[in-house]
Amino acid sequence: MSNGLSDYKVKKIMKHFCEDITASKTAALLEINRNTINRYYNLFRRKIAASTMDADRIFSGE
Repeated sequence: MSNGLSDYKVKKIMKHFCEDITASKTAALLEINRNTINRYYNLFRRKIAASTMDADRIFSGE
């Protein structure tokens, strides 16, 4: 996802996501638009879901 954010900011967003900090609070703390934070949070959730489904397939014998 390329929208001009530095790697540092993306890592900070990821850290806040992992610490279960809300998108609104993360947006305020990092001074990034809340909609941008929401996009990243949703991307992280989709990646987690996809990796979980892959792991389920591997361990189920498919």
